[in-house]
Amino acid sequence: MAISKRNDTAWDNVASVSGVAKASVANVIGVAAPSGSSDIVIRDVTTSVYNADTGSVTSIAVNLPSAGDGDFVIVILGLDWLNSSDVITTPSGWTRFLGPLGTNVSDTHIYTYYRAYTDTASSTQAFAVNTNLGDRGAIAWSFITENIDTSDPIGNTGSAIAAASSVTAPAVTATKAGTFFNVVAFDGSDGDPFSFSNSSFTMTVLTQLDAPSGGDGNSHISGAVAHANIGAGVSTNTTAVTAQVSDGILGVTFVLNRA
Repeated sequence: MAISKRNDTAWDNVASVSGVAKASVANVIGVAAPSGSSDIVIRDVTTSVYNADTGSVTSIAVNLPSAGDGDFVIVILGLDWLNSSDVITTPSGWTRFLGPLGTNVSDTHIYTYYRAYTDTASSTQAFAVNTNLGDRGAIAWSFITENIDTSDPIGNTGSAIAAASSVTAPAVTATKAGTFFNVVAFDGSDGDPFSFSNSSFTMTVLTQLDAPSGGDGNSHISGAVAHANIGAGVSTNTTAVTAQVSDGILGVTFVLNRA
């Protein structure tokens, strides 16, 4: 027999047990946790670093995982940019669900996209730029998600901006069980490594990225992505994200809904 409830909460909606993420719980007081978890699975994480030192950028090439028919791909794009204007054109076949997030305080943008593939993905995707970026850089993460609700993939979202060495990514409530993400973009390549501190969840951090200065001498952008599983009706709580130095910094929270 496996656990069906904990403290009158359905096991599907439990995020953690005594501070331990549900995915890491094998049993509770000798009763086995359900096997074959239907939690969202993140795989084939692929990263991109782009240094725009030519001053005449027309697109940003984002590396993609080896996706095929039926795969659901997420792209998180961080851009070194100085105001709140929208400078990225969404490619055909993709849906933007956040962005542009950022102002002249953060001096960075975050854009997020998804695509449900019905064919084989190419190895890169060009994100067209509708203005001259000048000597600015970009970073990106892309990955395949399994067990996502493809008909309603995106839950609640929030963002915060600071001019400091840290930012508090806001709390949102998951309307459905799934996985929540905290993303940080920092104005300069010297922000990483970042630390993520959430009193309710242990965050899994993906590869941290920075686009360092090139021939232009400008320090571009650094950033990181972290995630944790969450139950329906549960708050993500706030996440304090700390950089190595002070500058413009943008913190984002969003939830992916589980199938």
